[in-house]
Amino acid sequence: MTLNGHCKADCRLKHCTGAWSRWKRRAKVSPEKRDISEARNAVGVSFVEHHLTIEQLKDLYPDSYIHHEFPERSDGLPSEEARKRLRDGGGNVLPPPKEENLFRVFIKQFHFKFWLLLTGAL
Repeated sequence: MTLNGHCKADCRLKHCTGAWSRWKRRAKVSPEKRDISEARNAVGVSFVEHHLTIEQLKDLYPDSYIHHEFPERSDGLPSEEARKRLRDGGGNVLPPPKEENLFRVFIKQFHFKFWLLLTGAL
């Protein structure tokens, strides 16, 4: 045994099989050694749309229906494509907020520390 009461790392005695020894023996995880330029290129590719020309955007996103010569004349999605997307993805609506019980609102006001301070001052 060493001075701190623990055996050496290769000890398998009963007193060294507890949580402390498991923690000491756990595997060390080190980050992957990758080429950082590869990661930068992957991030850079996803944020370049604002630098592209309209022709490049039209080729990159053919479903956007951009009129490349006169973008202001672009009509947007056709009605059948809009119906298909509405059917597949659902409406773009948020669920209404859950109504809160009035008793719970009343009790919640006493949860603030300022109310406790005022009550204690009385």
